[in-house]
Amino acid sequence: LPGVTRELLLNEIRVPGLRVLEKTLLPEDLESADDVFITSTTRDLVGVSQIGDKTLATCDNVRAKLLLEFRRYLQTYVESRQAVTKT
Repeated sequence: LPGVTRELLLNEIRVPGLRVLEKTLLPEDLESADDVFITSTTRDLVGVSQIGDKTLATCDNVRAKLLLEFRRYLQTYVESRQAVTKT
C-alpha cells in the first residue's frame, strides 16, 4: 500500500551498499531474499520472518541500517520544521 514510510524508503533514504526497491515477487523470491519487511507509519519497518509455513531469512543488520537512516531523516525533517516555526 502507498504510505509515507514506504515512499521515504524508496525515494529519500540512502544507505551505502543497500538498494531498496519495489517489484512484483513470487514466493520463491521472498524465500531467497536477504530480508523482507513491511513498512508502517506507526511501526516503521516490521520484519517478516514467516509466510505460511515458510520461514524466511532475516538480516536484522540490513533492517537496522535502514531504520537508523530513516529515523535520522525524520529527526532532521522535524528539526528543520521547528526552526521554521520559531522564526
